[in-house]
Amino acid sequence: MLQGFLYKIIEENRNGGDWEFSFTIGWIENSKILQAHFPEKPIVPGACLLEIARELFEKHFSQKFLVQEVKSIKYLKLIEPTKASVVTFQFIVKEFTENRYKVQIEVLDLKNVFTKLILFFTPITDE
Repeated sequence: MLQGFLYKIIEENRNGGDWEFSFTIGWIENSKILQAHFPEKPIVPGACLLEIARELFEKHFSQKFLVQEVKSIKYLKLIEPTKASVVTFQFIVKEFTENRYKVQIEVLDLKNVFTKLILFFTPITDE
């Protein structure tokens, strides 16, 4: 879990209900991940963005999920925490079946769209 280690949640916006929602997060500057990637000029690793998206999706639905499929990831701009200390993850659930959510996600701030993702999430059951 990267929450509390790499980022902190500043705000959750549920104005679109379960199908459209967002989280605004801030980076934890002294995170070991940011110190290692890269010491002179920290950049948020792309794999961490995928994990953060999963964690936030789980938080919204209060349920555990598996990223079943990555349909697309477009890294449009590097996230440098010294320049973009706060970013928003915007979620739109495009399709839903009993065991699968197709979700469009954008990671952005007021000036930039950093990453666009289309992911398929499947609930994790205890069976």
